Amino acid sequence: MPLLILIILAIIIVKICIKRAYKKLEKEALDALGFSDWNIISYIDDNVTVKSRQALEKFDDLKYFKENREKLLRAVNVIKRKAEVEKTVKKFLGSNYEVAASNRHVRDMPKSQLGIDVEHDFEPKYITIRGKGELLAGLRKAAKKADKVFLATDPDREGEAISWHLSKALNLDEKKMRRITFNEITKTAVKESLKHAREIDMNLVDAQQARRVLDRLVGYLISPLLWAKIKRGLSAGRVQSVALRIIGDREEEINAFIPEEYWTLEADFFVDGSKKPLRAKFYGK
Repeated sequence: MPLLILIILAIIIVKICIKRAYKKLEKEALDALGFSDWNIISYIDDNVTVKSRQALEKFDDLKYFKENREKLLRAVNVIKRKAEVEKTVKKFLGSNYEVAASNRHVRDMPKSQLGIDVEHDFEPKYITIRGKGELLAGLRKAAKKADKVFLATDPDREGEAISWHLSKALNLDEKKMRRITFNEITKTAVKESLKHAREIDMNLVDAQQARRVLDRLVGYLISPLLWAKIKRGLSAGRVQSVALRIIGDREEEINAFIPEEYWTLEADFFVDGSKKPLRAKFYGK
């Protein structure tokens, strides 16, 4: 019995030591990146966050973090600029409006699976992006208090899709939800956009979803083939994969071509009683 207690105590002590070592390494990693916690990184690049934590769990060195520092800092600057835009738009609209940012996409297909029902019209399955739960909770709270909600994401198909995802994630009432767009951050442009508020353009949303679904199908179904045949870590894209297939098919046609001698002959014959000559053509061996 005492031996069993000693073993249990030893296991607990080892776990505590590992946890402390992990926390120390985690702090060193965050310091190397210049961040206070993981949430800000997940807003910037969820892929980097996952890889960073995987590296920490294996007690790897800080090489990965240092290599990605510049990339992350550039993204942080983008977020800072967006925060400034948020304040500027709020100033343009006045005290009757509340302005809040979604920090781009809030929903996406799960990374752990295909996330597409290929048996039912390729219907995508969406989940909340990790790290966006608290943000969405705050947006839902603000939306409930509002008389109207204006979705002012970018004026392209990606922005249209973000607005649509927001409407679903926030359970917005279609009667009080409107879509606005502007191409410049000026008081005139922002005010004018409110005069032209409209419904979400589902044609643009479906165009974005089609591109996203195609990305996922090609990436998830063809990439493993690249890993097996060429090199692990390679990613297949919807454009280059099709282009490569076209080039491959053309190359096969060229290699399968068998040259054959042939002649093309043309002759003009002058017929009595006719002003125009009769042209004859011959193609063959």
